[in-house]
Amino acid sequence: MSGTVIIRNATVFDGTQFTGERDVIVRDGQVAVICDPRPDSEYPATEMPDSTTVIDAAGLTLSPGFIDLHCHLRDPGQTWKEDIVSGTRAAARGGYTTVVCMPNTDPPVDRAAIADYIRDKADRDGFARVSPSGCLSKARGGQHLSDLAALYAAGVRVFTDDGSDTQEDDVFLHCSEFLSMLPGSISLVHTESPALARGVMHLGEVSALLGHTGIHSLSEDLGTARAVLTALHTGQRMHITHMASAGAVELVRFGKALAEKRGRPGLITCDATFNHLILTEQAVAEHGPMAKINPPLRSEADRQALLEALADGTLDAIVTDHAPHTYDEKMQELDSAPFGFIGFELALGLLFDRVEGTQTAAGEITTGRVLEALTSGPARVLGQRVDNGVPPLPPVSLAEFRPRSIPLSPGRIAEGLDADLALFDPGAQYTIEQWELLSRSHNTPFLGAPARGRVKFTLCRGRITWTDQPADGG
Repeated sequence: MSGTVIIRNATVFDGTQFTGERDVIVRDGQVAVICDPRPDSEYPATEMPDSTTVIDAAGLTLSPGFIDLHCHLRDPGQTWKEDIVSGTRAAARGGYTTVVCMPNTDPPVDRAAIADYIRDKADRDGFARVSPSGCLSKARGGQHLSDLAALYAAGVRVFTDDGSDTQEDDVFLHCSEFLSMLPGSISLVHTESPALARGVMHLGEVSALLGHTGIHSLSEDLGTARAVLTALHTGQRMHITHMASAGAVELVRFGKALAEKRGRPGLITCDATFNHLILTEQAVAEHGPMAKINPPLRSEADRQALLEALADGTLDAIVTDHAPHTYDEKMQELDSAPFGFIGFELALGLLFDRVEGTQTAAGEITTGRVLEALTSGPARVLGQRVDNGVPPLPPVSLAEFRPRSIPLSPGRIAEGLDADLALFDPGAQYTIEQWELLSRSHNTPFLGAPARGRVKFTLCRGRITWTDQPADGG
């Protein structure tokens, strides 16, 4: 659906603050006008052609479209679980307008042709913007650098071996050294020490009671320390993803403070999944393999550390780590079942139901803080530039392989910006039902769980990509 969209009487969150009740007019894919609510008489027919969609948003909240820094679309290679079309449709239903998909596909995204395939299919058929991430190491094997320059030229700006950490220290260092010369590149790091990460759930009281091998929190802490120190040494921007341990939070705080002291704010950033903000290791006892995720759901003390990090601003973003698997795959024995569960369509409702308003040692987690971590926070991670002290490749060298960029959601609402928007009912209460999900996979421990906050419309580049109700024509 395209043309002019008029959103009337919405409570606007602009990415950093609530600005009150506003009318927002979208034209040609951009936010054209933001104004106080107007009466009908101030919308003459000349401003409302046949293609105009008018949305009565009284009682609803309008925010920038959500940005997910960490998801899995399974395309190419595992499209029976998800593909770019089904995944972005589910993302749009959840209010997402930009998603960064991980490179552990089949084949992996370690060459430009695979990144081109993902980008082009998303542009042609998708319901959200897709930024494909590229492998740090060839085939994510941790032994040799992938073709970082060619991936960068294809529009890749996020580089990761997600699913595991880059195995060899020297390979990780050399990747960081090279990427530090490519403007806007980000290393997104799944932090773990492989020798301590061979279990199936968090190593603790619950794993002992269930008789399962555990993943020590020190695994994550050691990997985080390596990433933080490498960023400080090389000047390469480092984003620590899906943090789960209290130790990792403290190490990131240390790294951020030291980077700031050295005049490099933004050098180190981080996120956590909504799952780790809500659940603990106890969920594995209750839901079995449906609650198996990597890094694992950890202790209540770890969860409280993450909530505090959200409240005090240490967390730059909340991600879904949307990881589709079939029912048969997930319902194997815990040792054999794959890690991960879906999240696009669940995140907002569960965050509003279980995280918003929570009191922490750092204060209350406000509605604005949750929305910022879904919008302007991840936008800053993707868009900011850091003076890292490393001379970039000369413009002539960059021009030789003609690097392209992939336009992403702005994470803000302002006149002149792309109209990537999410309109939702913050008070809508409902139960998460399998039959409603648009994702090709339904693997989640949250089926049947209560939620609050339902997306009514999503706009990407001014086009309505999701609505759960008919819009009134002008």
